[in-house]
Amino acid sequence: MKQDKNTLYNWFTRGLKPAASQFADWFDSYWHKDENIPMDKVDGLIEALNRTVVKSYVDNSLSHEKANREEADAELQKNIAKEAAARARAEATKADLANGKAPAAPLPGYPDDVLKYADAASFPSVGEQGKLYAAADTNKTYRWSGSLYAEMRQGVLQVNADWDSAEGLSQILNKPTLAPVATSNNYNDLDNKPDLEDSGWISVPVENEAVVSAAAFQCRKIGKAVYLRGLITLKNDTPAEGAVAALPVGYRPPEALSFEPRGISIAPSGEVEIATPKEKETGESEVSLAGLSFLID
Repeated sequence: MKQDKNTLYNWFTRGLKPAASQFADWFDSYWHKDENIPMDKVDGLIEALNRTVVKSYVDNSLSHEKANREEADAELQKNIAKEAAARARAEATKADLANGKAPAAPLPGYPDDVLKYADAASFPSVGEQGKLYAAADTNKTYRWSGSLYAEMRQGVLQVNADWDSAEGLSQILNKPTLAPVATSNNYNDLDNKPDLEDSGWISVPVENEAVVSAAAFQCRKIGKAVYLRGLITLKNDTPAEGAVAALPVGYRPPEALSFEPRGISIAPSGEVEIATPKEKETGESEVSLAGLSFLID
């Protein structure tokens, strides 16, 4: 039959002769190296595995979305290269100047099609296709792409791809549909995420004559994992007889737990006991519950 450490220590002290049944209980209280330890008996293992599965899922999703983006970028570069090649062919077949002037025939429009403004900020909010817009303050020329003004440089239209553009030269063709989590990086936007019930932090009353103060002793349940936090101050000269607090139903371990070296033990009934340091006879001792956790059935 399994026994807690304090019981075993009392059986196997100097001068005592433990009985055969006590030796048997001693062996039953520990895992043998030939035995397999169930996952639910390893503190925090299931929670760690759950986090690993969720992180792996997110990493894989982001990796796929990144690959889709790279594929879309590659397709865009191909389209830009085709556009550049077409313009190079047009450049090679352009008409030569006649008496220092360009022939009217190959021009895209009339001289009136170049609209001059004081600066780019003065351009109309929506431009017209086939017209050029000149900014006098910078001597730069722009063409309306359908969604924005694109600068003309040495006769080549410079276009910046816009992921959100739905028309014009800046539109990315055949772009993939991305999952919301790919752009938000928010766990709540993840599809098929584990549905773990979270109780939030619940205060636990602390009552014992050895307790000087208790700062926010609280418990929290996420799925089947229970977490504790808080700071309890004890009198060193007053042993904490019995429990200092009791965890509510639904937050209690299936079997007795002992958290060393903090001297904290939790019974299946939910009673929390804290042992005062034996080497101190006066003053006070602080015991932190931060980081303590266990699994429930």
